[in-house]
Amino acid sequence: MSDHVSTHWGTYKFSQDNNKKIKLQNWELDSSPTEFGLGLADAAIDDLRITQPYVRKGWLDNQGKSDGKRGKDKFIPISWNEAFELASKELLKTKNDYGNSAIYAGSYGWASAGRFHHAKSQVNRFFNLFGGFSSSYQSYSYAAAQTLLPHIIGLDLYATLDEHTSWDALSEECELILMFGGMPLKNAKVSSGGVGKHITKLGMKKCFDKGVQFINISPL
Repeated sequence: MSDHVSTHWGTYKFSQDNNKKIKLQNWELDSSPTEFGLGLADAAIDDLRITQPYVRKGWLDNQGKSDGKRGKDKFIPISWNEAFELASKELLKTKNDYGNSAIYAGSYGWASAGRFHHAKSQVNRFFNLFGGFSSSYQSYSYAAAQTLLPHIIGLDLYATLDEHTSWDALSEECELILMFGGMPLKNAKVSSGGVGKHITKLGMKKCFDKGVQFINISPL
């Protein structure tokens, strides 16, 4: 069997042999695949993979009391039913004692590619149904740009992301590209919704070949 799978790091051909061993190959239409994406197959079957819920032993033995062993104690495996019971008990206790604002469910992160499998979206939906939660504002990826861009170009960051100019148009019409912090290729190797073709390297080269100048404002 052979199919395709999209990840943060690129699109790969996915196959399994008769022993269900997973194999990934670079997608033939991606001219600049990431070097590390193929290692994802090993993570699926690695001995260090966490396959069930775990809980810290000291916390389980002394629920509601600190034993001072956080960060030093061992974790023990429990069943999913036990995990659901423990989690629901603690959530209800926090809600009843301190209110929903005491529940922080806004931790920023991508989790899996796509939107349905996006862990933060699922957690937020769950806690909205639970009565609400404290969230985060902006992100460590975009906060500076989200704050500054409206004052510089009059547009919000997401408007520029959703309607950005293509590399083809830049190579034909642009004379100067001004970069803040650089344009490292490693940053273009990932995308929260999944990557098809990695085109940044080709786009930059096309602009360079057409005589476009690049200026970088960066502390590095």
